[in-house]
Amino acid sequence: MFALPSLVSQEHYHLVFKLLMTACAVAAAVAGIAVLERVGSVSATRARAVVVLGLAPLALGPLFLNRYDIWPAALVVFALLALVVERPRLAFALLAVATVAKIYPVALVPVAAIHVWRERGRDELLRALAVFVAVAIVFVVPFAVVGFGGLGYSFYIQATRDLQVESLGAQLLVVAGHLGIYHPTAVTGKPGSQNLVGPAADVVGFLSSLVQVATVLLVAWLYRRGRNDPHRLVLAFAAAVTAFIAFGKVLSPQYVVWLIPLIPLVELGIGLAASCLLVIALVMTQLAFFDSDHVAQLGTVSWLVLARDLVLVALFGLLARRLAQEPA
Repeated sequence: MFALPSLVSQEHYHLVFKLLMTACAVAAAVAGIAVLERVGSVSATRARAVVVLGLAPLALGPLFLNRYDIWPAALVVFALLALVVERPRLAFALLAVATVAKIYPVALVPVAAIHVWRERGRDELLRALAVFVAVAIVFVVPFAVVGFGGLGYSFYIQATRDLQVESLGAQLLVVAGHLGIYHPTAVTGKPGSQNLVGPAADVVGFLSSLVQVATVLLVAWLYRRGRNDPHRLVLAFAAAVTAFIAFGKVLSPQYVVWLIPLIPLVELGIGLAASCLLVIALVMTQLAFFDSDHVAQLGTVSWLVLARDLVLVALFGLLARRLAQEPA
């Protein structure tokens, strides 16, 4: 995704990159509409999805095309489509590529595994998981051969990142600072993000990671409790990604891109509410991004970031609550 634009034009790299991301966005939208058609969605749902998918890039602003996150997001939607049309090995191959591109799709593996186990049995699940591992290895091994130290270091700095300033846990500490009961300290971390440091931030970061894992597993458990309904599969995918974003110790602005192709596909009586929460979160993210210097300085704009984080938590609550109920 980064090399292709340079092969087309070094001089117009940024323009070509944006065009490539636009193509990924269109592909994601087409795959999403195909999912709705395969699960038998009503025309009103498909119309709403088209509207939300069209408005979402405008709501988020320049972040949408200036980052490569729509690429793994598109792969996730195609993986979902593959599961819906009963192509589990293809689905896990696509999830593997998406995971290598951006780690978050690994949060979807438990839900996908449960779906395949119940639809096709244990043997097919083992084959699908083998495909997942094999495809991931195909992408990772060449980098390990030519630059093992660099590859290992990239994993290390991502795994040991401090509490990123826009995450929910960090914003709760920032609010405590505004109230005069805590004094947060922000520094620029190795990946280039603004992070909170100190004993309290370390504890909150650790707890955030635990909550993130717990909520992702909760989604899988809730999905397992109900039946293998395609609408519930879509809902579980959306809920797992939302959990990964809302409760992690890192929440970069572009992470909300991951939700854009999934949330408009949600039905089961909460589709409109979920889409509204998504658009609100996107607009809040754009407004906070334009004042990102004050976010890093823990200024008053942090209240807006906290509100955005709470909207994401509300979105997860809405999705998880509906997932816990059997479809009508």
